[in-house]
Amino acid sequence: MLRILLTVLVVLGHASYYTINTKFGGIHYDQILSDMMIQDAGFHKATTILTEWIYSFHMPAYFCLSGTVFSMELKKNRYSSVSNLIREKAKRLLIPLLFVWLVWNIPIKMLAGYYDGLAHPLMMAVIQIIFPNAVYLWFLEALFFCFVMDYVIEKHIKNVGQQFMLVGTLALIGLGFYKYARQIAPFGNPFRWLIWFWIGHFIDNILNELNKVSENHGFRSEGQAFVVETFLFALLYEISFCTASIRWILINTVIPFIGIVWIWEFARIIENVLRKEHHKKLLAISQNTYGVYLWAEPLNYLVLSCAMKWFGISVFGTEMGAALIYIVRVVGTVAISVLIINVLRKIRCPIKAY
Repeated sequence: MLRILLTVLVVLGHASYYTINTKFGGIHYDQILSDMMIQDAGFHKATTILTEWIYSFHMPAYFCLSGTVFSMELKKNRYSSVSNLIREKAKRLLIPLLFVWLVWNIPIKMLAGYYDGLAHPLMMAVIQIIFPNAVYLWFLEALFFCFVMDYVIEKHIKNVGQQFMLVGTLALIGLGFYKYARQIAPFGNPFRWLIWFWIGHFIDNILNELNKVSENHGFRSEGQAFVVETFLFALLYEISFCTASIRWILINTVIPFIGIVWIWEFARIIENVLRKEHHKKLLAISQNTYGVYLWAEPLNYLVLSCAMKWFGISVFGTEMGAALIYIVRVVGTVAISVLIINVLRKIRCPIKAY
């Protein structure tokens, strides 16, 4: 359920952007709207606010979920050594990353004009693999290194307090890269995300303790506690807009943690409401989430490019146009991704890019 919810959030978040700025190319539809003195549509403004909220916690939650699953794997002694772990995770993360980047991400972005204006677009597109800021596949690079770092920490440091001090220090280094050198932070800036991956080892215990606290304060059902968590999440997110410095601190510490707790509880409530016969359907859907992540996002660039070529920039400024573009980006990219997943499964593609 968590994999499904988080993938839905990723798709919704990726479907709202009009502008991407990197040293390796980008798109600038917001700037074109501004230059043409066309006011942005209210619908797009609303989806942008939704995306800002999603981005405040969904990637920390993804890393936390990966850490939770990894914790279960370690308890079963699945990986005999760090070299064994590297081999397994490289097959699942790095090889699909390179495959999708080269055969899908780069060609579609070239068609969509992402690399227009660069002297050496293909070379810059390949170099960007090392510095994947603002490219969705950064997650796979950062996740790979989080697996390796977490494995080494778990094997060699048994004291939880010492582990926290180490991952906390690395998180500060990662936040420094994020704030001051985002464009040149290599491999998805894994130091920034390791702490959320590490918290995944303890999230179930944390949730159990929080549920005990909520029961002690009179909230006798998950639904009641969830309503309070939702209010607290919304309140803190709103407070974070008071000043830029407070917002930056909260958006990288407290708000992601509350968001993780919120999405975990949301998933638990949904699973408890659903009947057992629906769980198999959920499992089948969840098996497509990795493939949707790999194949959906670049299509967003193509949708924007086609809308611009066929209807002109003015369509972005209309409520109907903005809504249709968003719906096509959400529904169309997922539908094409599922089609690709089914084809790859049918031909038994040796690269697990699905």
